[in-house]
Amino acid sequence: MNEFEIKQERLHQLPDARGPDAIVLQRVSSFAWATCGGASYINTAVTFGAATLVITRRVRYLLTNNIEAGRLLAEEGLAILEVT
Repeated sequence: MNEFEIKQERLHQLPDARGPDAIVLQRVSSFAWATCGGASYINTAVTFGAATLVITRRVRYLLTNNIEAGRLLAEEGLAILEVT
């Protein structure tokens, strides 16, 4: 199991243990941790990036605008992480 798979396994187990239906990651640091280094920020002085990850028990969603979606999928390598 690689680093990304281990982290995703932990995130998928968290809703079962804590009770929520989904985990929402908005902070730049949380986004980077969950994506193994993906940068969701435009300005380095902000706490929240231009993208949000929503992780449920079964699927991962990437919420962002049209401009950032292409950049995140291509430049940050999120396309291979199978986010919706």
